[in-house]
Amino acid sequence: MFEWIKKHKVLLIFISFSSLVVVPLVIHILFKIDVENSFFSAEWTAGEFLGYYGSVLSFVGTVVLGALALYQNKLIKDESEKHEQTLISQEHERNMPKFSVKALGSNGNCLKLCIKIFNNSWNIISNIDIYDAKIYRLNKNCYGKLKSHSIFRL
Repeated sequence: MFEWIKKHKVLLIFISFSSLVVVPLVIHILFKIDVENSFFSAEWTAGEFLGYYGSVLSFVGTVVLGALALYQNKLIKDESEKHEQTLISQEHERNMPKFSVKALGSNGNCLKLCIKIFNNSWNIISNIDIYDAKIYRLNKNCYGKLKSHSIFRL
């Protein structure tokens, strides 16, 4: 919406100027012309017509301000939802347990691999469920896969 206003700034200035200055001036000039034909003779006074025109302008202003308020409320709602999602992800990250694993030894070619798991977070962990874990060596060779296993009471 604001981009459209920035692009059409000259048009908006022209419309504002004409609606605030030119139209009342034209109304004043039209009421000064003496008309012979009864169809074009004014039944309103110039003051009544200018009052009506003022009411129309205030209606247009109210509608524009209402639309602006709705647009700003939408922007605030979108920003609030984005902020809420950020807070949820930060809370999730803060409560996510973090581990480090140390290899204690193996019985030849990583058979019967013994590992020790350390809790590196402030969260107290009572049980761990591991799903689809893979064990890699530093050179990225995969030694084995663990499909489903539970470790209790760390």
